[in-house]
Amino acid sequence: MKIKQELPQFEDKKALLIVSGKKEAKFYLANAGEVKKIDQLLPEEFKYSDNEGYFETRAMGKVVGSGSVRERMKNYLIQQFSDKLADKTLSLDKENKFDEIYLFSPDYMKNWVRENLSPQLIKKIVLQSEGNYVQNPPFDLLEKIKKYEEEKRPAVPHTKEVDKLMKKKLK
Repeated sequence: MKIKQELPQFEDKKALLIVSGKKEAKFYLANAGEVKKIDQLLPEEFKYSDNEGYFETRAMGKVVGSGSVRERMKNYLIQQFSDKLADKTLSLDKENKFDEIYLFSPDYMKNWVRENLSPQLIKKIVLQSEGNYVQNPPFDLLEKIKKYEEEKRPAVPHTKEVDKLMKKKLK
């Protein structure tokens, strides 16, 4: 798809946009004024029983303690998904040689995703944004990138004269 003129065009660089949810991820390539979906990870079917991992300790007719290992299972599934996402990202980078990576993931997933990426991929991350954007079109992501770039850019372009005046003012 062609990128609207007012959005970042990625003319001289290849950018990978990774959009991750808890169980699903989409990968977009942005380059030369176009953005296209190049891959995705779909949720796998996983069945829970009603009380899987739940236990109780009883003594003298009373429940003394109870617990569940569900939380550990949840963390295990997130870790498993993050590993797959990191493997897929590495293979896509080998194929396409990306210059930049933009990472969009929910707040509770951002550290899982980032920690599983290789150091060479972490160096390429330009923006890591929190939120679940898996169902959003890629143009919403490009809007976020544009907003980030505008905030990063200085409000007034610096010239030699402006720099001289600012130095005088600081003295």
